[in-house]
Amino acid sequence: MSLRPFLCHAREDRLRLEEFSAQLSLMGADGWQDVNDLRLGSPSEGEIRRVIAEDAGGFIWFGTPASMTSRFIRKVEIPAALGRGRRGGFPVVPLFSDLRPGDLPRRPRLCLPRWRGSLAALGGLNGVLRADGEDDPTLWRRAAGDYVRHALVARGSAPITISFSCTAVPDHTAEVAVDWRAVVEETTSGIDGARVTHAAGNLESALREAGVRRVRITGDLYAPLAAALGYQWRAVSGLQLEVAQRFGGREMTVSSKMLASGFSVVPARQARGGEGPVLVVVSAPEPIDGAAGRYADEIGAEEIITLHAPHVLSEDQIGGLAQQAARLLADLSDLGRDKHLVVRGPMSLAIMIGAASNAIGPTRVPLWDRSGGYLPGLVIGGAAMVASGQLPAPSKP
Repeated sequence: MSLRPFLCHAREDRLRLEEFSAQLSLMGADGWQDVNDLRLGSPSEGEIRRVIAEDAGGFIWFGTPASMTSRFIRKVEIPAALGRGRRGGFPVVPLFSDLRPGDLPRRPRLCLPRWRGSLAALGGLNGVLRADGEDDPTLWRRAAGDYVRHALVARGSAPITISFSCTAVPDHTAEVAVDWRAVVEETTSGIDGARVTHAAGNLESALREAGVRRVRITGDLYAPLAAALGYQWRAVSGLQLEVAQRFGGREMTVSSKMLASGFSVVPARQARGGEGPVLVVVSAPEPIDGAAGRYADEIGAEEIITLHAPHVLSEDQIGGLAQQAARLLADLSDLGRDKHLVVRGPMSLAIMIGAASNAIGPTRVPLWDRSGGYLPGLVIGGAAMVASGQLPAPSKP
Protein backbone atom coordinates (compact mmCIF):
# COMPACT_ATOMS: atom_id res chain seq x y z
CA MET A 1 0.00 0.00 0.00
CA SER A 2 1.11 3.58 -0.67
CA LEU A 3 2.58 5.60 2.20
CA ARG A 4 0.45 8.56 1.08
CA PRO A 5 -1.11 10.06 4.24
CA PHE A 6 -4.47 11.72 4.67
CA LEU A 7 -3.84 15.37 5.57
CA CYS A 8 -6.35 16.45 8.20
CA HIS A 9 -6.63 20.24 8.22
CA ALA A 10 -8.93 23.22 8.54
CA ARG A 11 -9.78 25.08 5.33
CA GLU A 12 -8.25 28.25 6.79
CA ASP A 13 -4.85 26.52 6.81
CA ARG A 14 -4.97 25.33 3.22
CA LEU A 15 -2.15 27.48 1.84
CA ARG A 16 0.29 26.50 4.58
CA LEU A 17 -0.76 22.88 4.27
CA GLU A 18 0.06 22.94 0.55
CA GLU A 19 3.60 24.01 1.44
CA PHE A 20 3.87 21.03 3.78
CA SER A 21 2.33 18.74 1.16
CA ALA A 22 4.99 19.87 -1.32
CA GLN A 23 7.68 18.71 1.12
CA LEU A 24 5.92 15.37 1.52
CA SER A 25 5.87 14.97 -2.28
CA LEU A 26 9.59 15.68 -2.45
CA MET A 27 10.25 13.06 0.24
CA GLY A 28 8.03 10.37 -1.29
CA ALA A 29 4.57 10.57 0.29
CA ASP A 30 2.34 13.17 -1.36
CA GLY A 31 -0.58 13.87 0.97
CA TRP A 32 -4.24 13.09 0.30
CA GLN A 33 -6.28 16.32 0.59
CA ASP A 34 -10.04 16.51 0.51
CA VAL A 35 -10.15 19.68 -1.62
CA ASN A 36 -7.88 18.28 -4.32
CA ASP A 37 -8.63 14.56 -4.22
CA LEU A 38 -12.26 14.12 -3.24
CA ARG A 39 -14.24 12.48 -6.02
CA LEU A 40 -16.62 14.95 -7.62
CA GLY A 41 -20.25 14.19 -6.91
CA SER A 42 -19.55 11.89 -3.96
CA PRO A 43 -20.84 12.50 -0.43
CA SER A 44 -17.89 14.12 1.33
CA GLU A 45 -18.30 12.52 4.78
CA GLY A 46 -18.68 8.97 3.51
CA GLU A 47 -15.87 9.36 0.98
CA ILE A 48 -13.47 10.75 3.57
CA ARG A 49 -14.24 7.87 5.93
CA ARG A 50 -13.61 5.43 3.08
CA VAL A 51 -10.29 7.04 2.10
CA ILE A 52 -9.02 6.97 5.67
CA ALA A 53 -10.21 3.38 6.16
CA GLU A 54 -9.00 1.98 2.82
CA ASP A 55 -6.75 4.21 0.69
CA ALA A 56 -4.55 6.34 2.91
CA GLY A 57 -1.21 5.03 4.13
CA GLY A 58 -1.28 7.17 7.26
CA PHE A 59 -2.88 10.21 8.85
CA ILE A 60 -1.33 13.59 9.70
CA TRP A 61 -3.28 16.13 11.76
CA PHE A 62 -2.18 19.68 10.88
CA GLY A 63 -2.44 21.12 14.36
CA THR A 64 -3.57 24.76 14.40
CA PRO A 65 -6.19 26.65 16.40
CA ALA A 66 -8.54 26.46 13.41
CA SER A 67 -8.28 22.67 13.26
CA MET A 68 -9.17 22.44 16.95
CA THR A 69 -12.47 24.23 16.39
CA SER A 70 -13.57 22.16 13.38
CA ARG A 71 -16.48 19.93 14.35
CA PHE A 72 -16.02 17.86 11.16
CA ILE A 73 -12.40 17.10 12.01
CA ARG A 74 -13.27 16.08 15.57
CA LYS A 75 -16.36 14.07 14.62
CA VAL A 76 -15.36 12.39 11.34
CA GLU A 77 -11.68 12.51 10.42
CA ILE A 78 -9.86 11.95 13.72
CA PRO A 79 -12.15 9.13 14.97
CA ALA A 80 -11.84 7.34 11.62
CA ALA A 81 -8.04 7.58 11.81
CA LEU A 82 -7.85 6.47 15.45
CA GLY A 83 -10.09 3.51 14.67
CA ARG A 84 -7.86 2.32 11.86
CA GLY A 85 -4.71 3.10 13.83
CA ARG A 86 -5.80 0.75 16.61
CA ARG A 87 -5.59 -2.13 14.11
CA GLY A 88 -1.88 -1.41 13.60
CA GLY A 89 0.29 -0.49 10.64
CA PHE A 90 -1.35 2.91 10.19
CA PRO A 91 0.61 5.88 11.62
CA VAL A 92 -1.54 8.64 13.13
CA VAL A 93 0.73 11.67 13.55
CA PRO A 94 -0.16 15.02 15.13
CA LEU A 95 1.90 17.82 13.61
CA PHE A 96 1.80 20.61 16.19
CA SER A 97 2.20 23.54 13.84
CA ASP A 98 0.95 26.36 16.09
CA LEU A 99 0.08 24.37 19.20
CA ARG A 100 1.65 22.29 21.95
CA PRO A 101 0.23 18.99 23.23
CA GLY A 102 -0.86 20.76 26.41
CA ASP A 103 -3.14 23.02 24.35
CA LEU A 104 -5.37 20.08 23.48
CA PRO A 105 -8.48 19.68 25.61
CA ARG A 106 -8.46 16.99 28.26
CA ARG A 107 -10.79 14.07 27.80
CA PRO A 108 -13.84 14.68 30.02
CA ARG A 109 -14.76 12.00 32.54
CA LEU A 110 -18.06 11.43 30.74
CA CYS A 111 -17.64 11.86 27.01
CA LEU A 112 -20.86 11.22 25.14
CA PRO A 113 -20.79 11.20 22.21
CA ARG A 114 -17.30 9.70 22.17
CA TRP A 115 -16.02 11.83 19.26
CA ARG A 116 -15.90 14.84 21.59
CA GLY A 117 -12.75 13.36 23.12
CA SER A 118 -10.97 12.75 19.81
CA LEU A 119 -8.65 15.75 20.12
CA ALA A 120 -7.63 14.65 23.61
CA ALA A 121 -6.67 11.25 22.18
CA LEU A 122 -4.18 12.92 19.83
CA GLY A 123 -2.34 14.33 22.82
CA GLY A 124 -1.26 10.84 23.81
CA LEU A 125 0.34 10.08 20.43
CA ASN A 126 3.91 10.71 19.38
CA GLY A 127 3.89 13.78 17.19
CA VAL A 128 6.10 16.46 15.65
CA LEU A 129 6.69 19.63 17.68
CA ARG A 130 8.01 22.92 16.39
CA ALA A 131 11.44 23.65 17.88
CA ASP A 132 12.15 27.05 19.41
CA GLY A 133 12.68 29.55 16.59
CA GLU A 134 11.94 27.00 13.88
CA ASP A 135 10.28 28.53 10.80
CA ASP A 136 7.60 26.88 8.68
CA PRO A 137 9.83 25.60 5.81
CA THR A 138 12.23 23.93 8.24
CA LEU A 139 9.40 22.35 10.23
CA TRP A 140 7.65 21.10 7.08
CA ARG A 141 10.89 19.55 5.78
CA ARG A 142 11.65 17.86 9.11
CA ALA A 143 8.09 16.61 9.62
CA ALA A 144 7.87 15.23 6.06
CA GLY A 145 11.17 13.40 6.42
CA ASP A 146 10.21 11.99 9.81
CA TYR A 147 6.85 10.76 8.55
CA VAL A 148 8.38 8.94 5.56
CA ARG A 149 11.13 7.43 7.68
CA HIS A 150 8.83 6.13 10.41
CA ALA A 151 6.26 4.88 7.89
CA LEU A 152 8.93 2.91 6.03
CA VAL A 153 10.35 1.44 9.21
CA ALA A 154 6.85 0.38 10.30
CA ARG A 155 6.31 -1.19 6.87
CA GLY A 156 9.20 -3.61 7.35
CA SER A 157 11.98 -5.08 5.23
CA ALA A 158 10.08 -6.47 2.23
CA PRO A 159 11.24 -5.38 -1.26
CA ILE A 160 9.72 -2.05 -2.23
CA THR A 161 8.76 -0.16 -5.39
CA ILE A 162 9.54 3.57 -5.56
CA SER A 163 8.28 5.79 -8.38
CA PHE A 164 10.37 8.87 -9.19
CA SER A 165 9.39 11.66 -11.53
CA CYS A 166 10.65 15.12 -12.43
CA THR A 167 8.38 15.66 -15.45
CA ALA A 168 4.87 14.65 -14.34
CA VAL A 169 2.88 13.42 -11.35
CA PRO A 170 4.55 10.21 -10.13
CA ASP A 171 2.74 6.88 -10.02
CA HIS A 172 0.79 6.92 -6.77
CA THR A 173 0.07 3.21 -7.03
CA ALA A 174 3.71 2.68 -6.02
CA GLU A 175 4.35 2.37 -2.30
CA VAL A 176 6.57 5.45 -2.39
CA ALA A 177 5.99 8.20 -4.97
CA VAL A 178 8.73 10.85 -5.17
CA ASP A 179 7.87 14.07 -7.01
CA TRP A 180 11.01 16.01 -7.94
CA ARG A 181 9.41 18.47 -10.37
CA ALA A 182 9.97 21.29 -7.89
CA VAL A 183 13.75 20.79 -7.75
CA VAL A 184 14.18 21.27 -11.49
CA GLU A 185 14.42 24.96 -12.29
CA GLU A 186 15.26 25.11 -15.96
CA THR A 187 15.29 28.88 -16.15
CA THR A 188 17.90 29.39 -13.44
CA SER A 189 20.60 27.14 -12.03
CA GLY A 190 19.19 23.83 -13.25
CA ILE A 191 18.53 21.70 -10.16
CA ASP A 192 18.26 22.35 -6.44
CA GLY A 193 20.93 19.89 -5.37
CA ALA A 194 20.55 20.42 -1.63
CA ARG A 195 16.91 19.34 -1.69
CA VAL A 196 17.74 16.29 -3.82
CA THR A 197 20.48 15.29 -1.41
CA HIS A 198 18.21 15.64 1.61
CA ALA A 199 15.30 13.72 0.07
CA ALA A 200 17.41 10.89 -1.36
CA GLY A 201 19.45 10.63 1.83
CA ASN A 202 16.33 10.51 4.01
CA LEU A 203 14.89 7.68 1.91
CA GLU A 204 18.16 5.77 1.91
CA SER A 205 18.56 5.96 5.68
CA ALA A 206 14.91 4.95 6.16
CA LEU A 207 15.30 1.94 3.87
CA ARG A 208 18.45 0.91 5.68
CA GLU A 209 16.79 1.30 9.09
CA ALA A 210 13.80 -0.74 7.89
CA GLY A 211 16.13 -3.49 6.64
CA VAL A 212 15.00 -3.17 2.99
CA ARG A 213 17.57 -4.65 0.63
CA ARG A 214 15.86 -4.67 -2.77
CA VAL A 215 14.43 -1.50 -4.31
CA ARG A 216 12.55 -1.40 -7.62
CA ILE A 217 12.69 2.05 -9.27
CA THR A 218 10.17 3.23 -11.84
CA GLY A 219 9.32 6.57 -13.41
CA ASP A 220 11.30 9.19 -15.28
CA LEU A 221 14.28 11.27 -14.18
CA TYR A 222 16.62 13.60 -16.03
CA ALA A 223 20.19 12.30 -16.23
CA PRO A 224 21.65 14.44 -13.40
CA LEU A 225 18.90 13.37 -11.00
CA ALA A 226 19.19 9.74 -12.06
CA ALA A 227 22.98 9.72 -11.62
CA ALA A 228 22.66 11.49 -8.27
CA LEU A 229 20.10 8.96 -7.04
CA GLY A 230 22.30 6.06 -8.10
CA TYR A 231 25.31 7.61 -6.38
CA GLN A 232 23.37 8.22 -3.16
CA TRP A 233 22.19 4.60 -3.20
CA ARG A 234 25.36 3.06 -4.65
CA ALA A 235 26.65 -0.41 -3.85
CA VAL A 236 28.26 0.63 -0.55
CA SER A 237 24.76 1.40 0.80
CA GLY A 238 23.86 -2.29 0.63
CA LEU A 239 20.80 -1.69 -1.57
CA GLN A 240 20.13 -3.85 -4.63
CA LEU A 241 18.64 -1.53 -7.25
CA GLU A 242 16.30 -2.67 -10.01
CA VAL A 243 15.25 -0.09 -12.59
CA ALA A 244 12.08 -0.96 -14.51
CA GLN A 245 11.59 0.98 -17.73
CA ARG A 246 10.66 0.82 -21.37
CA PHE A 247 13.62 1.04 -23.75
CA GLY A 248 14.07 0.03 -27.35
CA GLY A 249 10.40 -0.87 -27.71
CA ARG A 250 10.27 -3.34 -24.82
CA GLU A 251 9.96 -3.52 -21.06
CA MET A 252 13.16 -4.28 -19.20
CA THR A 253 14.53 -4.38 -15.67
CA VAL A 254 18.15 -3.43 -15.10
CA SER A 255 19.64 -4.62 -11.82
CA SER A 256 22.76 -3.38 -10.06
CA LYS A 257 23.88 -7.03 -10.17
CA MET A 258 24.43 -6.47 -13.90
CA LEU A 259 27.25 -4.00 -13.27
CA ALA A 260 29.60 -6.99 -13.37
CA SER A 261 28.46 -8.14 -16.83
CA GLY A 262 31.79 -7.25 -18.46
CA PHE A 263 30.31 -5.44 -21.47
CA SER A 264 32.34 -2.43 -22.67
CA VAL A 265 32.94 -0.23 -25.71
CA VAL A 266 36.11 1.23 -27.19
CA PRO A 267 36.62 4.77 -25.82
CA ALA A 268 37.05 7.57 -28.36
CA ARG A 269 39.29 10.45 -27.29
CA GLN A 270 39.31 13.91 -28.80
CA ALA A 271 41.67 16.68 -27.68
CA ARG A 272 39.96 20.08 -27.44
CA GLY A 273 42.90 22.29 -26.54
CA GLY A 274 41.26 23.99 -23.58
CA GLU A 275 42.50 24.22 -20.01
CA GLY A 276 39.22 23.13 -18.46
CA PRO A 277 37.85 19.73 -17.41
CA VAL A 278 37.69 16.41 -19.21
CA LEU A 279 34.23 15.81 -20.64
CA VAL A 280 33.08 12.17 -20.41
CA VAL A 281 30.21 11.40 -22.79
CA VAL A 282 28.21 8.17 -22.41
CA SER A 283 25.50 7.49 -24.98
CA ALA A 284 23.30 4.77 -26.52
CA PRO A 285 21.92 4.26 -29.06
CA GLU A 286 21.95 7.85 -30.40
CA PRO A 287 25.17 9.90 -30.27
CA ILE A 288 25.30 13.45 -28.90
CA ASP A 289 28.45 14.64 -30.63
CA GLY A 290 27.10 18.07 -31.60
CA ALA A 291 25.66 19.02 -28.23
CA ALA A 292 28.65 17.56 -26.41
CA GLY A 293 31.03 19.53 -28.60
CA ARG A 294 29.20 22.79 -27.92
CA TYR A 295 29.22 22.08 -24.20
CA ALA A 296 32.94 21.23 -24.33
CA ASP A 297 33.62 24.61 -25.93
CA GLU A 298 31.48 26.34 -23.32
CA ILE A 299 33.47 24.88 -20.41
CA GLY A 300 36.83 25.07 -22.20
CA ALA A 301 37.29 21.31 -22.06
CA GLU A 302 40.76 19.85 -22.35
CA GLU A 303 39.49 16.59 -23.84
CA ILE A 304 36.34 14.65 -24.70
CA ILE A 305 36.26 10.93 -23.92
CA THR A 306 33.25 9.21 -25.50
CA LEU A 307 31.76 5.82 -24.61
CA HIS A 308 29.14 5.20 -27.29
CA ALA A 309 27.14 2.07 -28.11
CA PRO A 310 25.42 2.54 -31.50
CA HIS A 311 22.64 0.05 -30.77
CA VAL A 312 19.83 -0.56 -28.29
CA LEU A 313 21.42 -2.01 -25.18
CA SER A 314 20.30 -5.12 -23.35
CA GLU A 315 19.99 -5.14 -19.57
CA ASP A 316 23.45 -6.66 -19.13
CA GLN A 317 24.98 -4.19 -21.57
CA ILE A 318 23.52 -1.23 -19.70
CA GLY A 319 25.13 -2.56 -16.53
CA GLY A 320 28.48 -3.12 -18.21
CA LEU A 321 28.59 0.30 -19.89
CA ALA A 322 27.69 1.96 -16.60
CA GLN A 323 30.51 0.12 -14.84
CA GLN A 324 32.96 1.16 -17.57
CA ALA A 325 31.92 4.81 -17.23
CA ALA A 326 32.29 4.72 -13.44
CA ARG A 327 35.78 3.20 -13.70
CA LEU A 328 36.79 5.87 -16.21
CA LEU A 329 35.63 8.60 -13.82
CA ALA A 330 37.55 6.97 -10.98
CA ASP A 331 40.71 6.76 -13.11
CA LEU A 332 40.43 10.45 -13.99
CA SER A 333 39.96 11.24 -10.30
CA ASP A 334 43.14 9.31 -9.48
CA LEU A 335 44.96 11.53 -11.98
CA GLY A 336 43.57 14.66 -10.32
CA ARG A 337 41.54 15.60 -13.40
CA ASP A 338 38.50 17.84 -13.18
CA LYS A 339 35.61 16.22 -15.07
CA HIS A 340 32.07 16.61 -16.33
CA LEU A 341 29.74 13.77 -17.32
CA VAL A 342 27.06 13.88 -20.04
CA VAL A 343 24.68 10.92 -20.41
CA ARG A 344 22.22 10.20 -23.20
CA GLY A 345 20.27 6.97 -22.96
CA PRO A 346 17.78 5.18 -20.73
CA MET A 347 17.27 6.35 -17.16
CA SER A 348 18.77 3.09 -15.92
CA LEU A 349 22.10 3.93 -17.58
CA ALA A 350 22.50 7.14 -15.57
CA ILE A 351 21.28 5.48 -12.34
CA MET A 352 23.71 2.60 -12.75
CA ILE A 353 26.64 4.91 -13.49
CA GLY A 354 25.93 6.55 -10.15
CA ALA A 355 25.44 3.19 -8.44
CA ALA A 356 28.77 1.89 -9.76
CA SER A 357 30.66 5.02 -8.73
CA ASN A 358 32.89 5.12 -5.70
CA ALA A 359 35.83 7.43 -5.09
CA ILE A 360 35.16 9.19 -8.39
CA GLY A 361 35.72 12.64 -6.90
CA PRO A 362 33.49 15.62 -7.70
CA THR A 363 31.88 15.21 -11.12
CA ARG A 364 29.46 17.67 -12.67
CA VAL A 365 26.47 16.20 -14.53
CA PRO A 366 24.83 19.03 -16.53
CA LEU A 367 21.13 19.24 -17.33
CA TRP A 368 20.02 19.16 -20.96
CA ASP A 369 17.95 22.31 -21.54
CA ARG A 370 15.90 20.75 -24.39
CA SER A 371 17.07 23.40 -26.87
CA GLY A 372 20.56 22.21 -27.72
CA GLY A 373 22.48 23.28 -24.65
CA TYR A 374 23.10 22.47 -21.00
CA LEU A 375 22.46 24.01 -17.60
CA PRO A 376 24.75 23.48 -14.57
CA GLY A 377 22.87 20.43 -13.25
CA LEU A 378 24.43 18.65 -10.26
CA VAL A 379 27.81 17.77 -8.85
CA ILE A 380 28.02 14.18 -7.60
CA GLY A 381 30.89 12.28 -6.07
CA GLY A 382 31.99 14.92 -3.59
CA ALA A 383 30.93 15.57 -0.04
CA ALA A 384 27.51 16.81 -1.23
CA MET A 385 25.52 17.37 -4.39
CA VAL A 386 25.26 21.03 -5.27
CA ALA A 387 23.47 22.93 -8.00
CA SER A 388 25.92 25.64 -8.98
CA GLY A 389 29.30 27.13 -8.25
CA GLN A 390 32.75 25.89 -9.13
CA LEU A 391 34.03 22.38 -8.66
CA PRO A 392 36.67 22.05 -5.96
CA ALA A 393 40.17 22.46 -7.33
CA PRO A 394 41.57 19.03 -8.34
CA SER A 395 44.38 17.64 -6.29
CA LYS A 396 47.76 17.17 -7.93
CA PRO A 397 48.73 13.62 -8.88
